[in-house]
Formats: sequence, structure tokens, C-alpha cells
Amino acid sequence: MNNILLNTKIEGINVLKKYFSKFNSHELKYYLKKSPNISMNEFMDINVFDTGEIELSNFFLSHMSIVMKKIFITTSELNIIQEPIKISFISNSIYWNDLFVINNNIFVKYQYLIKIFECVEYNEYSSMNDIYIGENKIYDIGLLKGISYSIYSILQNLNPEAWAGHVLEKYGCTMVSSSDIKFSYGYKIIPEPNVNLSQGKITVYNLGEDNIYASFNSICSNDNTFSPYWDKKIIKLEYANGVYFETGLMDVEENKILSSHSSPSSHSSHSLPSLLIDKLIPTPFENISIQLTNGIIYN
Repeated sequence: MNNILLNTKIEGINVLKKYFSKFNSHELKYYLKKSPNISMNEFMDINVFDTGEIELSNFFLSHMSIVMKKIFITTSELNIIQEPIKISFISNSIYWNDLFVINNNIFVKYQYLIKIFECVEYNEYSSMNDIYIGENKIYDIGLLKGISYSIYSILQNLNPEAWAGHVLEKYGCTMVSSSDIKFSYGYKIIPEPNVNLSQGKITVYNLGEDNIYASFNSICSNDNTFSPYWDKKIIKLEYANGVYFETGLMDVEENKILSSHSSPSSHSSHSLPSLLIDKLIPTPFENISIQLTNGIIYN
């Protein structure tokens, strides 16, 4: 796999520091489980590993080889890879999924990898649905899916125009800069890694007849702690003079719009079909990666 490289510790740290430099100190609390008593440099030095410390790099690369063969069995404008895929191993104190992507770098939680290795080594599976058998070996389905999702995210980062055309047409949406939306409430919109195309942008759906909706993930934790949780938000918009204005917040549970221009006691509401609500997804690029992953892993 000539197009896959293991980052040095310094390389991995530099990618993370550059990414997190865009965040303010308040936002960093959602991503880094860092004591205020240590500096950022000390934190990164402790929680990003040198490849020489990783005994399971070949175990990870063997899973990656299976996925690469499946994804690159055919060539299209969506899977052109002109830069190497790079891999770093980190601790659980740097938050996102067990695997996540920044640009063309996959960050792997090493504690997670150890757990998967032990499951494979001691055959701790209760269902055949949790394993993939290839080349007379057992592979972990969860790890294969995580790698596949990560590679699709990297391909989206490397081929943004092709993927934007494909995904936005499929889901019938556009990506609008958050600065072009006048929100009536100060939502804490969670900046999600993985796809560069969605950074600083909100997914907007135009359903015709002035039915314009924005869909995004908003942090709903009551504190500023590591590992926040969030909810899907859908707001109704109006468009005028190149700017979108929020006119209502949808109660996703009850499927109604609460007007932002009325008092709580006089909120107007109307319903949309439940199937339509489900299609107003906040992360279309993530969604297509998951769909593609499910399609290749089980074939």
C-alpha cells in the first residue's frame, strides 16, 4: 500500500494543532480532555503516539488493506487519490469517533484498537455479523467500517468538486456558509471533522413554495465538558438579498414549526411528512459515506 503512510509523532501533533488552532478555548473543551495545569504542547506530547510505540500498526494496516481493495476495485472521479493517506495513533483524551479524519489524515484511538485486537485474538464474537472472513483470517466488521468511512471522508476532501456535485444532487440540498444565515437564537453548532466541504457551512434544503429549511447538529450539553452530546436541529428560513433569515424552529419530536416572531403562547405550527423530516439530514457527506461503507463491507 504505497499510498498509505504512518505519521511521525510530530507530524500527527502538527495536524491536530493546526486544526484546533481554529477553535476558541471554550470550544476546545468539547474535543480535548485536558487539565488546565498542562500546556497544549505537553498535552499533545502525552496523547499522540510515536509509530514506534504502536505494536498493532500491522493489525490496523491488514484491516485497511481489505477496505482499500474494495473501495478501489474500480476508478472514478470520486476515488482519485493524489495524496497519500496518513495515519496517526492517539489516546482517548482527544475526542471524536474511534477513528476520525482531518484532511487526508486518519486518527485512530489506540485503546480502541487494542480492544478490537483482543476480540479478534480471543474470538470474543457472539455473532457472525460482527466479523468478516477473508484470506483465511478473521477481521472485525466495526473496524473495517470505521476505516471505510474514514477513507471515503478523505476522498471527499481530496476530490471536493466531484463529491459536492454527487452528494448535493443526491440529497437535494446546498451548503451555505453559516455567516450567510441570520439565526434568531445562538445555537452552539458543533464543528465536525472528517469532511472539509462542510466546515463552517450549514446544510440547506429548498422544498419549493418558500419552504426552506436548514439542518444542523447543535450541542445540547448543559456544561462545557469533554465529549458533548448534541441534537439535530431544523430551522425554517426565508431568503432575501443574498441572506437567509431564521423564521422558526422545528420541534423534531412533534414535527412542527414554532415561529420565532411570536410569543410562546401564540406559536404557529404546521406539519411536514415524517419521511421528509428524516431526509433533512444535517450531514449529507457523512451519510453517503455510511451508505457506501455498508454497500462494500457486506459484499
